[in-house]
Amino acid sequence: MEFSDEQKIRIFDRIIDEYVKEHGLGGMSKSDLDSLILWLVANEQEEINSFELSNFFKITESRIKSLLESAAVKFADTKPHDAWSELLEVFSTVEFDIESLEKGQVRFQLKNPMLYRWLQEKIREINSTCSYHKPSEQVTLNLDSLYKILDILWEKNSISDNWKGATLTTAKTNIKKAVGNIGEKISGNSLEQLREMKKPRLRSILEMATTLQSIGSLIKPLWESINS
Repeated sequence: MEFSDEQKIRIFDRIIDEYVKEHGLGGMSKSDLDSLILWLVANEQEEINSFELSNFFKITESRIKSLLESAAVKFADTKPHDAWSELLEVFSTVEFDIESLEKGQVRFQLKNPMLYRWLQEKIREINSTCSYHKPSEQVTLNLDSLYKILDILWEKNSISDNWKGATLTTAKTNIKKAVGNIGEKISGNSLEQLREMKKPRLRSILEMATTLQSIGSLIKPLWESINS
């Protein structure tokens, strides 16, 4: 991992600001300093890569992820619209796997552990749960929860006052791609099973999803194909 002079200056300036100006020399705990340095270096990557960071800092990947999670809270100052723009970009390209037809759960990989807390917060707001397995970077959640969140995100100002204009237009494009990715996975691997099973939860979830105000029409073709 190599850094340009400009990157080195950015990293050094922020360390001086946080470690010296904000806390006073020695006022920051070692774990917080570790989190800060790691976070600053990770931000210089095009995409956060825990394996590369692990090799660079000579600590385990699990430690890397824990420190990044801590940094997300203490130093990142990420705005809701920025976090969700990133998450929707992930949703638009990631491969969703059907974890369970009976439970109606899906699984996907989230390489950036700093984004998980934003997803978890929104999941809690709709009274649901999700899990993040750090070693495999796999998030598992109920498909109905994911659909409901995407439906919320479709609306202007649903995340913040900045959730509008070009930001919202890009978000809608990524939501359409995410819904399409999920639909393709179900059509390709689970369609016949859904038709044969008596009462799989995934089937009832898809039926419910067609009634969602904003994205229901995107899911309706999949539901119709299951019942054809």
